[in-house]
Amino acid sequence: MTSKELTELRKLRARVGGSVARLRKERQWTQAELGARLGLSQGHVSNVERGVASLTAEQLLLLMRIFNVDAGVFDVDTRDAATQIQNALARFGAQHLHESELVLPTRKLAELSTVIIEALATREPRLMTALAPVIVLHIDSLNLKKLRNDARALGLEQRLAWLVENTLEAIRLEQATRPPRAWASRYRRAEVLLEQFLSAIFFAQKPAAADVQDVLDSEIRSKKTIAEVTRDASSISRLWGVITRLQPDDFAAALRGARVDI
Repeated sequence: MTSKELTELRKLRARVGGSVARLRKERQWTQAELGARLGLSQGHVSNVERGVASLTAEQLLLLMRIFNVDAGVFDVDTRDAATQIQNALARFGAQHLHESELVLPTRKLAELSTVIIEALATREPRLMTALAPVIVLHIDSLNLKKLRNDARALGLEQRLAWLVENTLEAIRLEQATRPPRAWASRYRRAEVLLEQFLSAIFFAQKPAAADVQDVLDSEIRSKKTIAEVTRDASSISRLWGVITRLQPDDFAAALRGARVDI
């Protein structure tokens, strides 16, 4: 961490600590009482309030629920949308992503479907590919029908279908490497549900192969670059009309990177 980042972290800790102390005193709780609710010792709560210790993302979310407040009460800058989404994806299982302590979570990104839609709306390759392990890990709790409706409302249905098919191909690539048994089971389950979901999309509409081109990569700024990227695009990207350098291998790499023992 650079000296500038360290200074910013200290300022953030001081602001959060002051807000924690104020909220606690408004409830007339002791540090020990708040610590019991957060699973922390009185000493750690004291250190947090003095700005010499931090709360984890999970502890901070719990704190926000306990006091029924959002990140705004801590007087911090929450405008870095990409970092907020990255942090949310990391909390939902994209273990290969670094979770920044300098950006606090917002209540808006507490729901998985919202995080997926927000990540889809970005043009960040690392966030896009990180959706693969998140979807696999939460496939049974994810309402794919609602996700599709939400994506459609924002004009992202085509991109969602592209994401699902890339995730499916990444799963197949990973299955060929003989992953640990627990993960192999997760992959098989996700494969079944995602195939069913994708079949429903194919039934409802033809793939938007050429109707509307979705220029995904932010670096694409000319017709020449569009032609170059399209020439090297994967069959999945060409099928869904998404112009990007991302390949199924990139999604498979995200699956591997997020894999931890379970």
